[in-house]
Amino acid sequence: MNHRCACTWVRTRRTVALAALTWLAVGCGATGSPVDTTTVATTTTTTATTTATATTTSIGASATSIAPASTSVSLPGGLLATDPPHNAVQPFPAAGRCHARQGANGVLPDPACTPGAVDPHVTDATLESTVCRRGGYTSTVRPPTSVTNSEKRLAQAAYGQSDGPSAYELDHLVPLELGGTPNSAANLWPEPGSSPNPKDKLEGALHDLLCAHRITLTAAQHMIATDWITAYRQILGTPPPG
Repeated sequence: MNHRCACTWVRTRRTVALAALTWLAVGCGATGSPVDTTTVATTTTTTATTTATATTTSIGASATSIAPASTSVSLPGGLLATDPPHNAVQPFPAAGRCHARQGANGVLPDPACTPGAVDPHVTDATLESTVCRRGGYTSTVRPPTSVTNSEKRLAQAAYGQSDGPSAYELDHLVPLELGGTPNSAANLWPEPGSSPNPKDKLEGALHDLLCAHRITLTAAQHMIATDWITAYRQILGTPPPG
């Protein structure tokens, strides 16, 4: 006698790339005979793992217009870990795509365009040989002006800024002295005003705390990338002048 088993179709949606149709035979095999529950569990686990992998890949893929996918890793809190070549102009978002946010005492970048990016070579374990080393660090990783001048124009176009380049600073959202990525559009934005500015003062204060081991690298990076205006109040005790 033939035994009939119910089968379900599960439609699995992937966030960015494709929609895939996965067939899970629950309670029966291709021939209608009972299926070992271990096999079903394994199949379900594999499907979940594949979906998770696809989601992670899509996060990296969404950053390919900003930095090479092979060197980009999404971190908790929205930051990217990436280190594109320092001597090559990086691609930026399309003109007019990004929108700075005006705060009460300063301007914040568009988190969709400039979430912040950190150099994976700088960690709490390497502070003494990188950002906290004697003799300086930032000059050894800063891209040449032949690169940054071009990137400044691209960043201004992305943010829809038509003023001359002297009206803005090409700012590392996570500064180099806190392990920010030197040359990624995910970490570069046209900050209004010239340098030095209030954000620069905060960067120096966080660097001092970091090298005195009074704050962790991750905490300092997330604090300044998320909302440098709020971080200024927390670290320096007053709102930034504006």
